[in-house]
Amino acid sequence: MGQLWYWDTALKTLRLGKLTPHTLSVELRTWYSEGEERAAGGYERYSNRWRDLELSGPVAVQDLRIQLGRRDEKVFGAHRYPAGVTAPFERHNLSSASRQ
Repeated sequence: MGQLWYWDTALKTLRLGKLTPHTLSVELRTWYSEGEERAAGGYERYSNRWRDLELSGPVAVQDLRIQLGRRDEKVFGAHRYPAGVTAPFERHNLSSASRQ
């Protein structure tokens, strides 16, 4: 799944956010049909709609480098992602703020 850096205004640091699958609990239900007890549910499944956001960090700004690169154009069905410049962060040094 995707990831995105978030700015923590209180600590003046960055946090790496990752979208992870969200689990839904399907409640166990019972009923009677034609004189017999029936049951369904009682399990967990991954949501097709929702994701959980997991944050790691904090990471001090001085502990990151921007690594410039290029992205080729991609088409996935009806979605088109144009070619362009990428600028992902790379960790290069661990200060005290990053080890908290």
